Amino acid sequence: MFFDDSAKIIDKSFYQIVESIRNQDKEALKDMFSEKAWKENDDISNDIDYLFDFIHGEIESWERTGGPGVFDGNNDDGSGRIWKEIRATYDIKTSEQEYHVSIQIITKHSRIPSLVGLSSICIINVNDWDEDYNYWGCLGLPEDFEIRGIVVDKR
Repeated sequence: MFFDDSAKIIDKSFYQIVESIRNQDKEALKDMFSEKAWKENDDISNDIDYLFDFIHGEIESWERTGGPGVFDGNNDDGSGRIWKEIRATYDIKTSEQEYHVSIQIITKHSRIPSLVGLSSICIINVNDWDEDYNYWGCLGLPEDFEIRGIVVDKR
């Protein structure tokens, strides 16, 4: 029988993100990002500070609202690439606000191991989101798959 643990994996990662925010633990959050995310985003450290400042109040709860979306494969192009990407959306409720969040993680990539880890966190205050569907942030379109780091969406 086939069992996919993607929901467990993404929820565990999101729990670690939430705990990092709760504890203002910059190092813990930094350690979650892939090596590639670090190389492509010189401001990731400052972005973490900005994220911590963006979220107002104490985190009371969170829940997954979309996904996980799982994209994986074993390329037939001769490259031998085996990869897996997981994306999901969440809502965070604090004592003062609510936020929509989307995250993307790469759990395996045989050809480019530096991609493995957290790729992106996109967040928006619910008051700035007036759509009827889940907030996918920078992950909403195929051409955005290459975004790595933290995106704080202000409309």
